[in-house]
Amino acid sequence: MPSPGVAAVDRALTILSAFEDAPEPMTLAELARRTGMYKSTLLRLVFAAERPDLVMWSLLPGDPIPS
Repeated sequence: MPSPGVAAVDRALTILSAFEDAPEPMTLAELARRTGMYKSTLLRLVFAAERPDLVMWSLLPGDPIPS
């Protein structure tokens, strides 16, 4: 069984791979479908990637702001 650090890197790479050939912008639901991950897991990992400006959120009118 991989260590927790290796598993986190594997999940991060899976998320990044989902953006290959992806329409712009991609919804959270589409990202979940492409990765097979729960949306809550994706939010946690994408928020971590957002800190170094690897990912940018774009909210549509009426969308709740992620907390």
